[in-house]
Amino acid sequence: MPRHRQFSLGPPPSAEDAVSFDVTGQFTSDPDREPWSERFHCVGLAPAGVLEALTTSIALDATTGRRRYNSMSCMAFVRAVLVPEDVERWDALLEDTDRIVGLIDLVGIVAWLSDELTLRPTRPSSDFGPGGGRRDGEATPVGAAS
Repeated sequence: MPRHRQFSLGPPPSAEDAVSFDVTGQFTSDPDREPWSERFHCVGLAPAGVLEALTTSIALDATTGRRRYNSMSCMAFVRAVLVPEDVERWDALLEDTDRIVGLIDLVGIVAWLSDELTLRPTRPSSDFGPGGGRRDGEATPVGAAS
């Protein structure tokens, strides 16, 4: 008999899921000038499709054990989770020679966003957990009557 399972997705992001972050720094041309600051807003929960950019943004070098950062993947991840109206402003900031966002700064933003948008607890999407077992604590083997 063919096996089939239906996955009921959780509710769409709500206002409670909103995430924003500020980027603040000194002007390169005039460090004594008042610091600049920009606020960016993100989608409530990261769609699964953006995870490739996230997983390729930081890797461990097998030889040295040091982290390697892929700046293009870091930037792609942030672009993918920003609300559409903030993407152009984000791109302009990354190109601005008077308000420099360094790689370590970018990695910090990506790390925080990945926690906030992908690892945060969400409401269960169905009564069943991975492998078909019930979430209520009672294990039910796949195919067994519940």
